[in-house]
Amino acid sequence: MKIAFFSISLTLFSLFISSANIFELKWIKKIPLGLDLRGGNEILLQLDIEDYIEDQYQSLAHHIRTEIKDLKKHIIKITPTKSFIVIKLTSKKDLNFQNQFERYFPELKNYLDMHFDEVKKSLILSYNKNHLEKLTKQLFQQSIDVIRKRIDSSGLNEISIQKKSSDQLLIQVPGLQTSSDLKILLSKVAKLSLHIVNDSILIDEFDPMVNRDLKLSHSIEKNSPSIIISKMPIFTGENIKTATVEYNEYGIPVVSFALNSFGSKIFSQVTTDNIGKRIAILLDGKYITAPVINQPIIGGRGVISSKNFSFADATQLVSLIRSGSLPVKLNILEEKIIGPSLGSDYIMKGKYAVCIAVIVVIFIMIMFYSILGVLSSISLLLTINYIISLITLFNMTLSFASIAGIVLTIGMAVDANVLIYEKIKEELILKKSIIYSVHKGFQSAFVSIWDSNMTTLFAMFFLYILGKGPLQSFAMSLSIGIIASMFSALVVNRYLIHLTVKYLSRFKFLKKFRLA
Repeated sequence: MKIAFFSISLTLFSLFISSANIFELKWIKKIPLGLDLRGGNEILLQLDIEDYIEDQYQSLAHHIRTEIKDLKKHIIKITPTKSFIVIKLTSKKDLNFQNQFERYFPELKNYLDMHFDEVKKSLILSYNKNHLEKLTKQLFQQSIDVIRKRIDSSGLNEISIQKKSSDQLLIQVPGLQTSSDLKILLSKVAKLSLHIVNDSILIDEFDPMVNRDLKLSHSIEKNSPSIIISKMPIFTGENIKTATVEYNEYGIPVVSFALNSFGSKIFSQVTTDNIGKRIAILLDGKYITAPVINQPIIGGRGVISSKNFSFADATQLVSLIRSGSLPVKLNILEEKIIGPSLGSDYIMKGKYAVCIAVIVVIFIMIMFYSILGVLSSISLLLTINYIISLITLFNMTLSFASIAGIVLTIGMAVDANVLIYEKIKEELILKKSIIYSVHKGFQSAFVSIWDSNMTTLFAMFFLYILGKGPLQSFAMSLSIGIIASMFSALVVNRYLIHLTVKYLSRFKFLKKFRLA
């Protein structure tokens, strides 16, 4: 009785969950449709890893220049390039410089390859293969996390982010037919940083080879002058705790931000030491504003403003700050817009495939197994209901590959019933009682059903782990289908057969019907 109550309760609950896809229910969302069924936007992005590596070499070279002391007399210059760092030495006699350098910077040996070029009198530093692989993997994961946060904050959901190749990401957003805002979100690195402005050097006189600790920054606004700033930032967007859109006394939207304890401490110290100087706020290398420091800013709060700031600009900047900066620049290689008409065509084909599969299976089962065939058909329909309810509960995106998994499940669901029914028929041929035949049929078929379904589940597990996109959708839907069909065949179907046997023996006019 407990199993019967559980089966009935679970079936009623699953029917309620499945009904969310027909009726509007506040508590349960409908099954979201994938890009291939709903239409939407697909963008292929390339990570500019080389540019990131170059920046890392620049930072490392600056670190070496700053920290090296006793060895400075041996060095002419330290030059970072896109692929390595060259430390030019004063003399060929400094052959033991590498050993001295390694003792001075022991931590660099963990991720740098070092070799001495006797001809050029230089020590060459470059990242080793293991570090580059680790760095690339880290950049991919950070980029995916930031992209997901940005898209979620913009109100879009059900996105798919896949690694396409060693330096490419594929973004799929179902239901999105215009991509201008999405492209802005993806193309902006959103690297926010604050720098001290150097007004003592004229723009025309600035030489980056002489003033290595300084750099030129252009304005975000057109026709605004460029400024010279310190290369090293005071702090970055990572030190910003919160950011909100507010209005100043002139009714112009501004971005108000609050720093964490580390950022507040640095900001307080820098503004105290640099009163009268300007501080530039940069976004992706271009300055938004460069106000004068009139007094120390101790509270750890600040405002980013611009003459041409609109509410949309301020809101977008807040969204970018909250979601964090991308570790690398993303270049858009390709964009596809899939129309909803193509998705509708796929949906209709999927519906036809499921309906035809169900009708054919029901017809064959009734033809071969009589009343048991009818019970099998009821069990099959309940299996489909369980699958739909589980997909709804998990909020799993339905794709054409998912539908293929459901169609395959329909055929596999009947396999279990066929095994059970054949065992029952064998016992009935031996003139055993119906109750005994049913019990023996389920007992004999259980091991075969369990083994075959567990084997398939293991295969789907590895397909989901190793596969991407459509393969994962197929593996997930088939796994859900296997679990639903096993419950339906071994629990629900058994209860239906016992119920049928009970009524066949109770009512005389039903006794003329064959069970199988």
